[in-house]
Amino acid sequence: MCAADAPSRLIADAAEAAFGPLGLSRKGRSRLWFDDRLWHAIAIEFQPAGWSGGTRLIAGIAWLWFPTAYWSFDVGHGEAGEAAFESEAQFTAALAPLIADAVERVETLRSRYASLRSALAHAGEGYRDGMGRDGWPELHLGVLAALAGDIGRSRSLLATVANRPSDDDGVDEDEMARYCETAMDRLADRTRFRDWVEDQIRNTRAMRGLPPCGPVCLPSD
Repeated sequence: MCAADAPSRLIADAAEAAFGPLGLSRKGRSRLWFDDRLWHAIAIEFQPAGWSGGTRLIAGIAWLWFPTAYWSFDVGHGEAGEAAFESEAQFTAALAPLIADAVERVETLRSRYASLRSALAHAGEGYRDGMGRDGWPELHLGVLAALAGDIGRSRSLLATVANRPSDDDGVDEDEMARYCETAMDRLADRTRFRDWVEDQIRNTRAMRGLPPCGPVCLPSD
């Protein structure tokens, strides 16, 4: 194995040892690990940093109700530390606090996003600085608000995305607008809305190669 592969190998070894007991899965041979919570996932990624082969830790919630094949860090994310690579021994030592931080973040996010209402409260705080930019915070909070029973707030949030001006090549914006319009059409019937969201989650899980979540993906509250 060449020296350039050493950081990835060391990350994989350390992550598997720490994350295995927590039940996290690795995405293929990538540097991404995830905690599958059925309706969302806690994503942990060790992204390359610098020319030396070092890494930075990114952690956050990835919602599973907007069908895409790619993984995203939707809320609660941000750089959580960095480790430079100088030698295998040095990098192993520098990586240890990042791994420990990742474990702590998984446990914290599991608690904060265990229920729909708790998730809405924490996501609202996490999205505060991102509102009014690309529409994603409003879309996700709109879905969460409806699932948690706050239909008025949901309709207001979803409408801001549905009515956003679209760029000529704004494919994502067009898809987001259509998604929000479809969601709003179902808000009057909570069961119908939940069933639709369940379908979106199942589609997303299939696109990302995740196993079926059974008859119900969403928590009850």
